[in-house]
Amino acid sequence: MVNANKILNDLIALRHWCAGNLPIENSYVAYDLLLIVAEASTANRKLTVKNLFNSAPHSYTAVRMHYKRLVNDGWFELVEDEQDRRVKYVVPTKQFIGTINNYLAVVKKDLGPRYYPKCDQCTSFNEV
Repeated sequence: MVNANKILNDLIALRHWCAGNLPIENSYVAYDLLLIVAEASTANRKLTVKNLFNSAPHSYTAVRMHYKRLVNDGWFELVEDEQDRRVKYVVPTKQFIGTINNYLAVVKKDLGPRYYPKCDQCTSFNEV
């Protein structure tokens, strides 16, 4: 059995990795947006801008600020719907996919054996 101190140290280490490698700027808003886009993409589910904004448990203003920064910095791209050009989908970029794969590798290596015993069956982000 893993003690609470070890669990907390592992979570702190993961948090430090995230702060240094993910474009979150110490914000749970940005972190949540990254996770929402990654989850939708791995589920092969199209994610509209509207659905992204509605999925985040934060204010519209905060979500919009971080969303615009992530798009402008090349983490997400927008793809227009072929039938309805008013609808735009949020799609992860290659930069995003590479970074999320690194994130998943860290989680799998550091947390997987102790907390996710079946993690060796996990695939990388772009393989899903």
